[in-house]
Amino acid sequence: MNIDGEMLRQLIATFSTEAQDLCAGITHHMLDLERLPPGDPTAASVVEDVARSLHTLKGSAATVGLTDISKIAHALEDLVAPLKAEPTYVPQTTDCFSNASMSFRSDFELMSRARPTLSRTRMSW
Repeated sequence: MNIDGEMLRQLIATFSTEAQDLCAGITHHMLDLERLPPGDPTAASVVEDVARSLHTLKGSAATVGLTDISKIAHALEDLVAPLKAEPTYVPQTTDCFSNASMSFRSDFELMSRARPTLSRTRMSW
């Protein structure tokens, strides 16, 4: 399928907006998890929300050809997996998510202003 420059720009802009919202939600949920007392029954749903958002981010990034972001989101999903079995606050995990989220948001902001071009192997900005 051929994608012209304008269509690609629109796809990236849409992805960037969605991804920023997902990252904000992930950060919010991780902070919620941090505030919950140990054993709080709502922790499982918070962890599930984080996992769902990461899965969406991973798939959306892959769909628009942003494989690096997709791979990082997949690695973050792997960090969340143990929390599904035992949803507890882990400071290192929250710090990792916070740092990744800030980095992603910076990237998404740059993407929303850039003019992407297609090559046969990857997108460039």
